[in-house]
Amino acid sequence: MIKLHPAEISLDYLAGLVDGEGCVSVCKDARPSRANPWYWVRLDVTNSNKALLEDLQSQFGGSISKDGRKSAGRWYIDSKKAKPLLTKLYPLLRIKGEQAIVCLRLLDLKELQNGHSGVRYGAGRG
Repeated sequence: MIKLHPAEISLDYLAGLVDGEGCVSVCKDARPSRANPWYWVRLDVTNSNKALLEDLQSQFGGSISKDGRKSAGRWYIDSKKAKPLLTKLYPLLRIKGEQAIVCLRLLDLKELQNGHSGVRYGAGRG
């Protein structure tokens, strides 16, 4: 089988993938060994085309894991690594834009807790 090397994946194309086959979420780790739960942001796309997932990883970073379904895999990127991508992506998301804004706000709050300044998201979205 010949593997085609597609042109760079555009943010518009990635937004379509995320809206259709992806997830923008806040995850929670509430292990009993932790005094307080730990939250992080995850952006992921599930797809049965391994080459597509590898192209996403190559271009945007992140990791690939096998999904629970037999032929599917998952590309994902978390928290600080996801923030620059989500910042560019959220205006392009038609279905999951609000989830992206919530995730970006959480990341800003976490930065403020660590002494960094935050950024406002969602202004002007209709």
